[in-house]
Amino acid sequence: MKRIFFFALAFCGLMAGLHGQASITLRDGSLKRLTQEEQDSIVFVHPTFTDGTVLFRNGQRSQAEMNYNCYSQQLLFKQKNAKGETEILSVSNMPDIMMVSIADMTFMPVGNTLAEILIDDRVSLLSSRKVSSTEKKTGAYGTGGNTASISNLTSFDAGSAVSQGSTADGGSTAYASSGAGAGLDRSSFGPNSTLTVNTRLFLMKDMKIIPLTKKNLLKSFPKSAAFIEQYFANNKVDLSDAEQMTTLIGLCLNEEKK
Repeated sequence: MKRIFFFALAFCGLMAGLHGQASITLRDGSLKRLTQEEQDSIVFVHPTFTDGTVLFRNGQRSQAEMNYNCYSQQLLFKQKNAKGETEILSVSNMPDIMMVSIADMTFMPVGNTLAEILIDDRVSLLSSRKVSSTEKKTGAYGTGGNTASISNLTSFDAGSAVSQGSTADGGSTAYASSGAGAGLDRSSFGPNSTLTVNTRLFLMKDMKIIPLTKKNLLKSFPKSAAFIEQYFANNKVDLSDAEQMTTLIGLCLNEEKK
């Protein structure tokens, strides 16, 4: 079967595509060409767990080494247990979160996922990424799906995460080296997997998040209606292309200031 995407192309082309297309698929053995770091860069929003901050709706702020898994759609964080072992836990109460910062990226909850803020202005642009995988052979797996989660968590400061939440498996949280959470800091897929990356774009105005459509663009930028209509008439517009939409919304913000 013909490959939809052939990884012999430069890997930077793939990463550019993650921001510029709604869906990219690698399949028919092409994952054999991916290194572990390349898989991780597709699945996670950051190459490694790194310093991050979560702002909760109740005003609390917590910091930890964290990452976001776009395959399992889990916000993951690391902490040390009483034995000094590093644990990897996931936060399940996304509705309690207002904002997440990981390295130089900022995210907001949109439904059951996190969306990165690409433009932060009177009208903002957000982008969410969902990675899915299918495998021809029985028993393929990826990171996620078997993770015990912290529920009703209001803070995960060192030493308080377990006491303030309850785990799905009755309190067992030693996942770093074995058990339900083993390997959550790495992505793992079978060599014949079909790996699909889907990107969705959203607009946010007055803290209300809506899908990015032409109709919603016109509603969000009423003074720029004529400009938007002309832009669509003169250009081949792809509403799922993050780079193109970043440019268009930047132009609309300038138009609104005139």
